[in-house]
Amino acid sequence: MTGAHRLFASVITSSNCSRRFAARAQLQNATEQLEQRLLMDAETTSVSLETAGAPDLGPAATFRKLVRGDFNGDGREDIAVWMSNRDWQIGIAGENGEFTYTTWTAWAGNEVKEIHVGDFNNDGKDDIIGLFRNGDRGRWWAALSEGSKFVNRHWGDYGNYEGIHSVLVGNFDGVKGEDLAVIANSGVVWMAKTSNTRFQYLEALRWNLSNGFEFAQVGNFNGDSRDDIVAVFGTGAQRVIRVAKSIGPAAGFYSSKWADLTVTQSLDSVLVGDFDGDGRSNIAVLLNGTRLWCGRSNGQTFTMEHWLNWSAITDGFESISIEDSNSDGLADVVARISTGMRYSAQSTGSGFVHRNLSQLSTITDGFDFDEYSDIEIIEFLNGLIPW
Repeated sequence: MTGAHRLFASVITSSNCSRRFAARAQLQNATEQLEQRLLMDAETTSVSLETAGAPDLGPAATFRKLVRGDFNGDGREDIAVWMSNRDWQIGIAGENGEFTYTTWTAWAGNEVKEIHVGDFNNDGKDDIIGLFRNGDRGRWWAALSEGSKFVNRHWGDYGNYEGIHSVLVGNFDGVKGEDLAVIANSGVVWMAKTSNTRFQYLEALRWNLSNGFEFAQVGNFNGDSRDDIVAVFGTGAQRVIRVAKSIGPAAGFYSSKWADLTVTQSLDSVLVGDFDGDGRSNIAVLLNGTRLWCGRSNGQTFTMEHWLNWSAITDGFESISIEDSNSDGLADVVARISTGMRYSAQSTGSGFVHRNLSQLSTITDGFDFDEYSDIEIIEFLNGLIPW
């Protein structure tokens, strides 16, 4: 058995390994879609093989959470899976796309939310943070990477466990490691600044969330050394895009309107990326199903331009994200539709161009997953992650 197999040997039973290779071609189609569904759901809790379209394969096949980051600092993206037995199992990416899984730590809490990845102690390796319930309060625990294991450290508290609207990760104060922006249900935005040993809170901004608030994301919209936050406000036809620019570790954020947005039918997605290569983050806005706009930042406002009528996704999409799909240094928008086809709206710097990327096979109806062991199916997740 390889190291990846040994990872699961304690919790699942491996059957005849020779059958794995005989069944490889048949299982490949199923596991490609399975792995893609797991990764697309990486920002949600209770991710499992069952929710990905396959039957429950036992305790070792149930994922509480799946996140990604560079946990050993080698420049390659690794995978972290919080299992149902509370172990954090880390798949370290190899040079050829293979993943070697080992257990790095365990989290014992039953009520944990706001699990995020960032380099919170500024050592060049990504860590994992989580908010554990502590009565009515929350307690941050950081799993700090030492390159081959995590060490758990108390990283501060939060006063109201149930009072959080959303949490974002970025270097908002421009110093040391990555920080959190905790957006409370009340509209207060707390800058939780890391001090290499815990978070220190600054009441950095107050927003009114009561009239519609969505698509909050992190970007560096003015090209300085600090991360900012963008969000869409409103629910009707006329909405506003606001940016909270970081103005330093003592002053917090300054919020201002960067663009107006007219929504005649639907606002389907807002994504952040540097689409023109000038070092400032821009936004891509998908309206009415197919109308893809780019909001180019000049450091103070977005100039909204229609860049593509994306007819390839007329019937909707399963997932949408930002990638550099042609490795030209410009961010692109990538969508996956229900057939498994992946399309890219590739940026030219002044527009988007549609490209077909690849097609992922769908799981065959009636496929008998029970014929194969957990380890045989997990085996095929190794090396299938698209880079």
